[in-house]
Amino acid sequence: MSERLSLRSNILVPSTAGKKGKPAGVRQEEAEAACVADMFALYLAEGQSLGGVVKQLMRLGIPNPSGKARWSLMTVRGILTNPTYTGTVYAGRERSVPKRKRLSPLQPIGRRTSSQETSCEAWIEVGQVPAIVTKEQFEMVQAKLAHHQSWASRNNTAHQYLLRAMRSPWALWPLVQRTILQDARLLLLPW
Repeated sequence: MSERLSLRSNILVPSTAGKKGKPAGVRQEEAEAACVADMFALYLAEGQSLGGVVKQLMRLGIPNPSGKARWSLMTVRGILTNPTYTGTVYAGRERSVPKRKRLSPLQPIGRRTSSQETSCEAWIEVGQVPAIVTKEQFEMVQAKLAHHQSWASRNNTAHQYLLRAMRSPWALWPLVQRTILQDARLLLLPW
């Protein structure tokens, strides 16, 4: 059996030592496992963000799980939130729920359901695989991800700040331009 058993990032592949072509277990791809361990360590570094991890992976030329050169924030987040890397495989991490809204009023709803993550207590332990990161590292990464998510501007609905909706400093440029032009007109007026 030459196909890979995909557990989010193609790190675990079936061993072909079983009877009648059935996999006898799971073995670890060492290069990819080292990359995942480095991703956890890199994200835990002081001042590091998901974007920094993505930039580092692309700078090193490491291909993403599908073999392409570009990494996305969601791919890195998916790897960092996958508890399989701690050595335990879980089932029931997501459940199907009806779609709540359309992406666009001009498009059909498409699939009738979407997936929603379930709480850790609802997960069902399926089996053990070789661990790539410790449970402590995994928990520290989850805490850092939750902290960063809580500080994201989209989650700050408690207070209205003056510059909250600004996307860049250039958003104030029209106001600055008007002020400069008004000041210039005042200077050019004859007394």
